[in-house]
Amino acid sequence: NKRILLEQAQDSVWEEIMLPAHNSFPEYVQAVIQFAYVTSFSVVLPITPLICLFNHLLSMRLDAYKLCRVRRRPLAQKTGGIGVWEHVLHIVTVLGVITNCSLMAMTNAQFRWIGDKVGNLGLFFIVVVWEHLMLLIKYAMQTSYSKIPECVVDDMRKEKYERTKRRTSNMRAKKTRRSTVGETMMEIDKHKLERKTSIRFRDADGMQSLLESPTTNNNRGLATTNN
Repeated sequence: NKRILLEQAQDSVWEEIMLPAHNSFPEYVQAVIQFAYVTSFSVVLPITPLICLFNHLLSMRLDAYKLCRVRRRPLAQKTGGIGVWEHVLHIVTVLGVITNCSLMAMTNAQFRWIGDKVGNLGLFFIVVVWEHLMLLIKYAMQTSYSKIPECVVDDMRKEKYERTKRRTSNMRAKKTRRSTVGETMMEIDKHKLERKTSIRFRDADGMQSLLESPTTNNNRGLATTNN
């Protein structure tokens, strides 16, 4: 027993238990910041998405090593999404659209030419209309694409169909069992009724034979006396 306890104490599970718990909050913050850089400042520095891509690939490998070697293994939890971070990403997207439109209006030569023609107030209204148009396209794309992949939707429909099919088959089996039980009970009642009827007939025949036997004996007695 002591040897088994020593072997269990030297297991790597105990070392993993002593590690600090995993917290995904910094990873979410880093991902949101990189997304904000890409959506807000790509118009000024077009190489920003490429820089964020390399940074994200490197961070992904480092986070994987940290999750497997440096942090305690987290427990899996069933969730329907990323929670409040989805709303944060929508807010960052809206701010990115507004920032891009503003930077384009202030730095693009075509917008400067338009500003010289229509004035600063006209340029402001043009930028506002353009920004609303971009937001309309953003919300149209957001509503047109489903949050759940098509393969998952198909699997959910298949599971629902199989569940409905099993429920229908169970209901049919229950009805069949009930009808079978009903027929069996009817057969039992029929046999009981036939048995009772046969017993009554036998009792009636017995009573009749009993009633006839004294008359027969009296007739025999009278015949003997006459003789």
